[in-house]
Amino acid sequence: MTDVERIDAELARRSPGIVGRGRAGGYALPSTASSPPDHRRDMFEDFGPAERLHAAVRRCAPQIAAAPVLDEEAGLTRVTVTYRDAGPWLIRWDGTSYTWHNGPHKDTRLGPDPERAAALVATTLGAANP
Repeated sequence: MTDVERIDAELARRSPGIVGRGRAGGYALPSTASSPPDHRRDMFEDFGPAERLHAAVRRCAPQIAAAPVLDEEAGLTRVTVTYRDAGPWLIRWDGTSYTWHNGPHKDTRLGPDPERAAALVATTLGAANP
């Protein structure tokens, strides 16, 4: 028995879930091992207007603190934004457009495009890149 075979036998004895060396020389789990459920699929199915705006704000102006928050009364997700001393303010999706939900620009429409709305949010908060 070679050293590699002895090591493989010892590893198999200590870790019964390992099936052995693959072509690349690494060890693999058996194909019958159960894998954890793929929660990423659920995450992308729930990627609504608020999540799109949140992602756009993070791309457009990463210095803005932005987070999707659940408005439990309405059952809708809003995006809260804060930059330096501005905010925290909420932005909502009203079915046709992103709109400031509170703050000095309450009920001002930002438009239906999340990228354009993110640029307007950055400008409004003073976080726009020159």
